[in-house]
Amino acid sequence: MKRALAGAVLAFGALASPAWAENQVVTGLDVGLKWDKEAVSIQPGETVTWTFPGTQQAHHVAGNGSEPADPAWASFNSPLGVPAPDASFTFATPGVYRYVCTVHSSSMVGTVYVGTAVTPPALLPPNQQPFENQDASPVTLEKVDEDKAKPRLTSVSVRRASGHAVRVRFRVDEESTVQVRLTRGGRTIKTATVEGTGTRSVTVRGARPGRYRVELRATDIAGNRSPLKRTTITVR
Repeated sequence: MKRALAGAVLAFGALASPAWAENQVVTGLDVGLKWDKEAVSIQPGETVTWTFPGTQQAHHVAGNGSEPADPAWASFNSPLGVPAPDASFTFATPGVYRYVCTVHSSSMVGTVYVGTAVTPPALLPPNQQPFENQDASPVTLEKVDEDKAKPRLTSVSVRRASGHAVRVRFRVDEESTVQVRLTRGGRTIKTATVEGTGTRSVTVRGARPGRYRVELRATDIAGNRSPLKRTTITVR
């Protein structure tokens, strides 16, 4: 009996502490809008990869106000997608690094501990551990507000640049990924992508001489897409 209880305590302790292993993988989940690991511990020089297999909602991962142990972490911000592409970061410096999906920032948060383990909570003997349903207080479920507002693209201008290039300038009213396409005869000839908010510009290079239709569309971090903006230009 004592051996069985000891085994149960050890097993519970293993579940309570965050994973510690080389090159961790953290998975974003639609169910519950959460990460499958809220905390991982690694050593300096190891990598964490965030994945979103089979998700039907817009997700991504970004640094979330951690101590500035590694300046590169402050700009870590993966592209939004449905499903989102995998994103990896190799942690060279010990410290505490917090991560978030900004679309679901109230629930999809987590922490990477680099070079330090997290002490698991103190465990009571099995016969003294409370049952989860002892508290009959009603539970208030948090509602995640869904952003349904489409980003706005304005002040679109297009001009020729040197070297058979097209310079596209525009303004977008919220953080978005803007895709620019040059099409001709119903076919996409060249594409470029720029991220950010406010007045932005991008140069599409390598366009052969001819007349092109220029198309722009913005997608915000919640997956909302702006109406397509179109104009034309002749490359000489």
